[in-house]
Amino acid sequence: MAKARVPKSETRLDPVPKAAAAHSRHLAALALLALATLVFYWAPLTSSQTSQQWDAIDVHYTSQRYFSDVIRQGKLPEWVPYIYSGYPFLADPQVGAWYPLNWPFFLLGVTPASIQGEIALHVLIALIGTYLFVFRWTNERLAAAAGAMLYGFSGFFAGHASHVGMVETAAWLPWILLAVDGALRTGAPGWAAASGLLMGVAALAGHFQTLVYSGFAVVGYAVFVTVREKAPVRNVAVALVGLAVLTPLIAAAMLIPGMELLNYSVRSGMSFTGATNSPLTVGSLVTLVWPNALGAFDPPTYNGPADITQYYFYTGILLLPLAVLGLVKSPLRWPALVLIVPAFWYSLGPGFGFYDVVARLPGFGSVRAPVHMWFVVAMGFALAGGAGVAYLAQTVPVRAVVFAVLGIIFADLFYSNSLSNPLAYARESFADLYGNKLQQFQQRLGSQLPPLTRFHAPGSNTTFGPQNHPIDTRVETTYGYNPLALRHYADYFAAIERNPKLMDELGAKFRLDRAAGGVINVETAMPRVTIPPTVAATGDLATLDPVRTAIAKVDAKQDPNGMVTVTGYEPGSYKVHYKVASPSLVRVAEAWYPGWEAEAGGKSLPVVKVDGALMGVVVPAGEGDVTVRFRLGGVRLGMAISAVALAVAIAVVVMGGTGSEGSRKAWWDETHG
Repeated sequence: MAKARVPKSETRLDPVPKAAAAHSRHLAALALLALATLVFYWAPLTSSQTSQQWDAIDVHYTSQRYFSDVIRQGKLPEWVPYIYSGYPFLADPQVGAWYPLNWPFFLLGVTPASIQGEIALHVLIALIGTYLFVFRWTNERLAAAAGAMLYGFSGFFAGHASHVGMVETAAWLPWILLAVDGALRTGAPGWAAASGLLMGVAALAGHFQTLVYSGFAVVGYAVFVTVREKAPVRNVAVALVGLAVLTPLIAAAMLIPGMELLNYSVRSGMSFTGATNSPLTVGSLVTLVWPNALGAFDPPTYNGPADITQYYFYTGILLLPLAVLGLVKSPLRWPALVLIVPAFWYSLGPGFGFYDVVARLPGFGSVRAPVHMWFVVAMGFALAGGAGVAYLAQTVPVRAVVFAVLGIIFADLFYSNSLSNPLAYARESFADLYGNKLQQFQQRLGSQLPPLTRFHAPGSNTTFGPQNHPIDTRVETTYGYNPLALRHYADYFAAIERNPKLMDELGAKFRLDRAAGGVINVETAMPRVTIPPTVAATGDLATLDPVRTAIAKVDAKQDPNGMVTVTGYEPGSYKVHYKVASPSLVRVAEAWYPGWEAEAGGKSLPVVKVDGALMGVVVPAGEGDVTVRFRLGGVRLGMAISAVALAVAIAVVVMGGTGSEGSRKAWWDETHG
């Protein structure tokens, strides 16, 4: 570890004035980092002529705004009827519904500007965490500040500014590493609980891949610290319990419904163990030192790999010189290399050996973009760069030189990763990019769509605003934008190409017809709730005529003259009045998913899958009312588990201690010089 600059006489634990002075200097450094964050994001935070873009709006703004609107009405938005002919909204991890730092925004009301506020807040969290982590190894405040900027203002955060879940999860990495370090060195329950608490909170942000990659980094780092420090078995056990037990318990509110959604989504069964669509390319590494090497500053001229947001790594012209200096001149090369080398090797993807091994571990086979592990590499570079600055601080007699290095780092990154970088935020207003289109869509279509009918357009698009514009405008549609689209519904939708009658079954009365040059009104669209004349146990969607037949495994004797009327409807709930001469299947053209329940005359009725993707219920002979409603399975249990686990973790952190007197003194001496 780098040699401390302060005299040995100042390395004792007991002098309170010196401790207070050390703390005040840390607070001053952290205040400067907060100011730097404000400057870095001043334009997107304050200018009405800027906006977030891409997934930040298409996915995160749309879902967060809807969640915020509904909970402020005192309801829980378990089901959303506006996309995919219905979707289990609260099961989607990307909503970030239970992520604690989202709740102030939820309660105040989500706006496009608040999404930018979330990004700036988490960059500040990344800066502070990296400062503490780098200081842990260097004992040098200027080195810690440099490392913080090299991570928090890096190309990863600039390039992925539209991926809010990734930014939120990656921001917690240095904090988790710091807590695991403390747990392994001291064996204190407080540190172990902190590691599980932080990992669990990061999980609640809802980006599974970044969480898995964070776990990869934490395990590698933990093994290194265990071996280097010869950590006692007890310390290792305490740290392992903190991570392995608390993390899933705290994240239960997201994990339980999220895993069920994964099992029923198009991602179920997918494996990326032998192939992936986003490995790190050698050519893209040029962006480490030349920000516009691939044309990222002018997206129309971009000439890199397919997704422009994934291959931007610029972290300042001084990164590599400082990192090389740190790796060559400082013993801190080893913790830095532990973070850099495995993550870099994995990022190269299949064909380079390491990815092929790691992809067979639990969780890794279902994540598809190894280049996304770059934030772990960036963390290692931040530590190496901080070590380089620490070496300068110890060897260059003129302190102003080190301050100049920090100034260059900030100015360089501010210019390249914020001020002139179109990946960080759009240079157009939200209204120009999305809002005007949303308003036109609502006025010209949404207000004219009859109740219990849908609008269809071929595929998700930005013609009408964000790709999930149906949620923004509360217009029920057949399409949507989500990597966890329901598998059965996707199969049904694919069959429409061979059998257009299936679109009629979805009740798509208005449809975008590009050949006709606009929206057409389709008179053959079927009612939302029907009683099919006949029911077959098996059948082929390619030849199904939904007007005459339904495919369902039920015991029913259809009444072809039966009548059905929708008497009450709201998202996730139907009240239907029926009159049938025999037990008959009532078909509801809403996407089937576990959690739909039916009740008639005080008795529960099973909800069955109809036509492979929709739902129905067999009602008894006679006249009556049946209520069909959605209750997301596991969400309330998960909420209770998360709440208890969160409270326990916080209590242990506060009261569990940070180790014995000897271990605390060693920690202080080592981290405060």
